[in-house]
Amino acid sequence: MNILMTSFTRSHGMPHVPKFSCAMYAPQGYDYPRISWTLIGREDGSDWIRPRNFIGLADPLTAYKAALWARYDEREKVARIWCDMMAGNAAIAFCCWCPHDRAAQRQMGEHGSYICHTDVLGQWIEERLGVRVWYDDERRLMKHIP
Repeated sequence: MNILMTSFTRSHGMPHVPKFSCAMYAPQGYDYPRISWTLIGREDGSDWIRPRNFIGLADPLTAYKAALWARYDEREKVARIWCDMMAGNAAIAFCCWCPHDRAAQRQMGEHGSYICHTDVLGQWIEERLGVRVWYDDERRLMKHIP
């Protein structure tokens, strides 16, 4: 199985690929199943981990990544079970708002790139779950957090 990180907007171009939401909520008109272990917050909608939570720290991007990584580590067992259930698919798409939401657009205007949890999520999936992750070409403007 391969996972493609893409936007809800781009997902229309993948008619034969199962699509899932890795966003806290989906844009109007999208009813893709939401995968709770991929979320930046709790399933009840609380406790979001966002880059802006770390502004003012010595290394905000590293702190953001560490917080998300810890959140995903808490969910590793559930993620493994989910991946095992999906293993029969050659590819699936994880959909996010970025880079079409206001925050990503603002970041691109100010910095020439944007931060999206799919960068950290993809790294975590590859390292912890051993599943290959691909990123669509819209993510070439995404800030990679090493």
